[in-house]
Amino acid sequence: MPAGAGPCVRCPVQLEDQSGPGSRNAVTDVQGKFYFSDLPGGPYTLRVRATGFRDAAQFVMVNTGTSTRVSIELESRDKEPEKPNNSSQVVDRSTFLGGYPKLAIELYEKATDRIRKNRSDDALKFFEEALAIAPDFYPAHAELGVAYLSLGRYGDAERELQTAARINQTSVDPMIQLGNTYLLRRDWPQAAQASMDAIRRDSRSAGAYFNLGLALYCDAKFDLSENALRAAVRLDPSRNEIHLLLVSIDLRLSRWDEAMNEIDQSLKTIKNDEAKTRLSELRSRLRRGEKSGAGFTLEFPVRVGPTMRPSPCG
Repeated sequence: MPAGAGPCVRCPVQLEDQSGPGSRNAVTDVQGKFYFSDLPGGPYTLRVRATGFRDAAQFVMVNTGTSTRVSIELESRDKEPEKPNNSSQVVDRSTFLGGYPKLAIELYEKATDRIRKNRSDDALKFFEEALAIAPDFYPAHAELGVAYLSLGRYGDAERELQTAARINQTSVDPMIQLGNTYLLRRDWPQAAQASMDAIRRDSRSAGAYFNLGLALYCDAKFDLSENALRAAVRLDPSRNEIHLLLVSIDLRLSRWDEAMNEIDQSLKTIKNDEAKTRLSELRSRLRRGEKSGAGFTLEFPVRVGPTMRPSPCG
């Protein structure tokens, strides 16, 4: 519904399936309500375009066998902020260093220099001193959060990244890093939630969909994980880990033919020699009919933020 007004009647609504091609369309009734039935579980983007209002989009995760209720507000085009004639996109001012005190910027630059030199411990004090001067210094909060994450200080990382996300409510980066924090802490529900929040900020972020798929995979929600990973692989087909996770899901669900097809497709895309060798060996075993027994798993390292994990959920 439009904010502060009555329901949007006869408004066109489009539901895009993020895990595969195609979309569905509906029109709101006299109460501004709309319905979609028999939806497969997975990630969707809901779009509303109505005359006189700004286009609206919202990420929705549908669970199979349950009803999902979504409320979406429309804003009048009259409220849309004017853009400069030489600008084609909205820019969040919190990302500009020039808006912060000079001393805070100098301390921030010292911190980032230490980060480049792999001296995260030294960088912390400069980030903290910069934030003592400028508490709403978005880049300092965001990079301090990542520095804490690299040092395994997950609670501190969570605090800084949440603050960064609050200051800059358009950037997807702090939400992705927050998802990484929860993944490394093995808090799968929180990781999934942070990843969904990231997708709401940027529905074209392969990293956000990957984190969502990984969190759901580790939480043994393989059908939803597969849907998120399908969206990720469409956005970034070259990322080896996405293909390996999709194959792993087929193996866990004993979908041998699907696993073979997934391996064949992955071998056309993956460029990493080690990953290709691993998949080729697995394909040979499947062709020999080895579909059970000890060792019939697919273990592989996965990068989560600054950390390389020996296995997806390890």
